[in-house]
This record gives sequence, C-alpha cells and structure tokens, in this order.
Amino acid sequence: MRQILITLFALIISTSAQANDISVKFDEIAAGSTVTIRNSDGRVFTHLHTGQISPGVYGLDAYEGRSARGQPILTSEVDRDGNLLNRVSLSSGLTAEWRPHRCMRVVGRCSYVEIFPGEPAKRFTRINQVTADGFAYQVTDASGTIVLSGQTQLDPMGWPTAGAFQTDKSGVIQLRMLSSDYR
Repeated sequence: MRQILITLFALIISTSAQANDISVKFDEIAAGSTVTIRNSDGRVFTHLHTGQISPGVYGLDAYEGRSARGQPILTSEVDRDGNLLNRVSLSSGLTAEWRPHRCMRVVGRCSYVEIFPGEPAKRFTRINQVTADGFAYQVTDASGTIVLSGQTQLDPMGWPTAGAFQTDKSGVIQLRMLSSDYR
C-alpha cells in the first residue's frame, strides 16, 4: 500500500509539473508550420511560424483566411515560450512593443510595459492561472482596472484549440482552432 501511495504521489507531482507549462513549444515546431483559428465574428486567421530570428526569438506571421499565402497582415516576434515581444501591422504600419514581453505564457503574475511610437508607455499586469486544459488570465492596467480577461485550452504544442476573451471595450470573443500543420 505504501508503494502504491508513493507511486501515485510521484505521478501527481510529474503531471502537475507538466500541467504548469502553458508555453508554445517554438523550439519543437519547425519553420513553415501553420495554425488556423476562427473567432466568433467569423474571421479566420492563419499563423505561420517563419523560424528562428535570433537565439530564443522566433518569427510569426498572421494571414487573413485559411492559408498562409499572399501578404501577411501582421508580423510578430515571440520568445521561445510564445510571449509576444513586438508586432507590426503591415497594412497600417502600426508597431507595438512589449518589455520584457507581453507575459502571455508566464504562469502567475507578470508585469510589462506596452510601447506604441508617439504614445506614452503603459504598464500592465497579467495573471495567468493554469487550468485542467490550458489557462485563464486577467490583465489590469496601472490603476488596477481589468482591461482583458479570458481562458484558453491548449493543444500539446501550446497553441490554443479553443478559448474566449473579453476586453474592457468588447463583448466576449470566442476562438476555435480549425487546423494545425506542425512540421
């Protein structure tokens, strides 16, 4: 009986350690891999992993529609865990930067600064809480006002398979993965 309890305890500890990982596995996903996601307003976006840009930094392009063809609408840089570092809208030229990153894949509390050219930098705090199949999150501004909240279910590579979020200016937006092609 004692051995069964020890084995069960070890299994719970190892499962708990794996469950606390909410990262995207960019080190394991090859360039050229795609994920296509639809949101509840019917828009479909395909994300293309463009490869490692520098040690620990990866490129990610977003295309409107079900394929990674034509001109991307956004180009981003993420760290190896999937935390957003910067993003450029190719249609508008609008750039954004987050320091140290946008804290999207950090378990627990994480603070960051959001920078848009010509605007004052803004401070945010994000709290990501691990759930059985992904994570729930809440983002507050410097005054403590909730500006974003939601929950996400993850596939084994860390990409969202489903989820929903709400900003301080929108209703609930739902997301669903339509396909993934990992290389």
